[in-house]
Amino acid sequence: MLLTRIPLRIFSLLIVYALMSAEGLVRAQVPPAPELMPVPDLIRIVPQHLFKPGLLRFFSGTDATSMKRSIVLGEKPVVPTQLSATLPDTVHLEEIRVEATRLFLEDRLHAVRIYRADSTRAQHYRGAPLSSVIENEFPLMVRNYGPAGISSISVRGFGPGQTQILWEGIPVNHPMVGQTDLALYPASTFSSIEFVPGNSAAAYGSGSIAGTVHLGSGSAWRGASVTRTVGDYGLSRAGMDITEVAGPFTVSMGASGFSTQNDYSYFDRIRQRDSRRANADKEAFSLNGRVAYANGNWKAGSAVWSGYNRGGVPGSVIAGRTAARQNDNWLRWAGNAEYRHKTTRYYTHGYYSRHNLDYLDERSRIDSRSTSHATGLTAGLTSYISRRITLNGLLQGGRQWIDTNNYDRIRGRTYGAAALTGVVELPGGFRLFPGLRSDLYSDFGLALSPSIGINLELFDHILTLRGQYSNDFSAPSMNDLFWSPGGNPDLKPERGISVEAGVSLAWKYRSLFRIALDGTAYRTTFRDGIRWSPVSGSVWSPANVAGLMAEGIELNQEFTLWLAGVRLDVFNMWMQTGISSDTPRFEGDPAVGLQLPYVPVRTFKTGISVSHRFFTLFGNRIYTGERFTTADHSSPLDPLDSFTVINAGITATVGWRNFYTTAGLTFRNMFDEEYEMIAWYPMPLSNRELSITIGYRPRK
Repeated sequence: MLLTRIPLRIFSLLIVYALMSAEGLVRAQVPPAPELMPVPDLIRIVPQHLFKPGLLRFFSGTDATSMKRSIVLGEKPVVPTQLSATLPDTVHLEEIRVEATRLFLEDRLHAVRIYRADSTRAQHYRGAPLSSVIENEFPLMVRNYGPAGISSISVRGFGPGQTQILWEGIPVNHPMVGQTDLALYPASTFSSIEFVPGNSAAAYGSGSIAGTVHLGSGSAWRGASVTRTVGDYGLSRAGMDITEVAGPFTVSMGASGFSTQNDYSYFDRIRQRDSRRANADKEAFSLNGRVAYANGNWKAGSAVWSGYNRGGVPGSVIAGRTAARQNDNWLRWAGNAEYRHKTTRYYTHGYYSRHNLDYLDERSRIDSRSTSHATGLTAGLTSYISRRITLNGLLQGGRQWIDTNNYDRIRGRTYGAAALTGVVELPGGFRLFPGLRSDLYSDFGLALSPSIGINLELFDHILTLRGQYSNDFSAPSMNDLFWSPGGNPDLKPERGISVEAGVSLAWKYRSLFRIALDGTAYRTTFRDGIRWSPVSGSVWSPANVAGLMAEGIELNQEFTLWLAGVRLDVFNMWMQTGISSDTPRFEGDPAVGLQLPYVPVRTFKTGISVSHRFFTLFGNRIYTGERFTTADHSSPLDPLDSFTVINAGITATVGWRNFYTTAGLTFRNMFDEEYEMIAWYPMPLSNRELSITIGYRPRK
């Protein structure tokens, strides 16, 4: 058969493609770049020289005074370089973990709650960016600046710089600003998405004070498919996926591309008229491939992901029509090897990442260009010392460096780490999770991250109690250290001390239904937060002066019913989040003790899915509570109105022999809710997407 010859061909193509991608990126002369994140969404104030009158358009049209009043303590700033029906024969591909400290236990037996969105759920978001999956499926908030704008993650009230995004173990957060734009990447690129709130730095290092998001590559099923999607506002998307297994080798490859005008209509409150979003066009392409080998005690794998994203930066509607353009190009590679000998697993992982980001706004005379690099190597072992004790140890090293016209010269940092984590299983279903990690950075020195977690299974597979204490850190971003002028090379890492406790109850009655309830309460004390402040004239500089207190509750409910060939799934998520500054910016600061800007106290999400044979109906509802736009809640806009968005869709699958066709229709914002997640960034009204997939799945 033709498919039996695919692995060798794809393997050759991947090698050629990786070489071409690397050579192409070396020569890349890419234009367009990021839209600065409006100050209400910053953790630190950007350098003062950016507040020149000619640059105000770059900052979404707000004036310098209101921007200085709108500082958010607890998030990192973005400066001129923004990052702006189930099929059979499933083949579950293991991901390549660079930080391979996750111990092999069922999710329910860990010290923290683990959420997953598998390929079945991700199919509902075929034509959507990664931010759509994360926003709809997980108990967190995505600060969405609208199509073509930034989509940044907010977990437990913290900003994107305190949540680590990993692809196959590679940090995706851009080193210049310590965060990533989730709107850059199509959801179809990833076979699995995993979210772990409150994950400790002892497991994954810098940037995980609020949690981590893991992205997996490679198809989750064996076969091949092509997909075509069209939608409102000029959306056009095409993609393909193929996975083949030949003996010990598994090869998968995927590609997707899309373009859209994003010229949706909205009501302009300032000019009191209907308007259309302008300069919001976007086009992107993503290509990923994976080769895995497993034979006896040996395993190895290599994954590559490359792509580009370019388009306009519409900015705030206050600024009117803008001309800013942004271009991102990236290349990421991860590889691993593993050998098992008796009760010990030896492993090594390596990675390389390169990201070109350019931002050009001729009207404001801004031309920001950057190329960032990151590379790392990990060696470790997991040893099952006894039936009750498992230890994981690793040594890790890496380097980041950036060539940009925003620094005085090429700047970089080198780091090394040693970590030891484990699980001790005691009688009575009690598990103890000790962990200690030591990171050494060339720019700020040593960071120690101890943690201790517990898990107590009271009734087998029914009731579980868990808890964790962790001391976490976030390294200063490269902009904090080296921005010219004003960067501060003497900064210390931001620190967070977190305590959380949770309970999970799950019960399945035969093959009729399953119900699961879960609750988590947490408290985090954040210290040495980096805040930018004026030092002289128009120069601003960062310092470790910010402090925060965050506490809240996360409740989750899942229900599944199987009856007469029908499957019903219902989930609900409720988040109560309180986060405020306890460190005054100046004497008598009225913002102390008040809820941080753009963090709703209450958020509620619910979803439902009904499947029967060849079709599925699904829908979800997201309620976002009131938000404030300023630190002291003094703006005439405060608070922004709460809003509710309802999405729904239907998919149908028909098959013939080894072939199948799936058609899906999705309605987003079905009831034309007029809302803004961020002030002056209107979101689209009701819009539709139609997707058709034609695929092939071989027999067993």
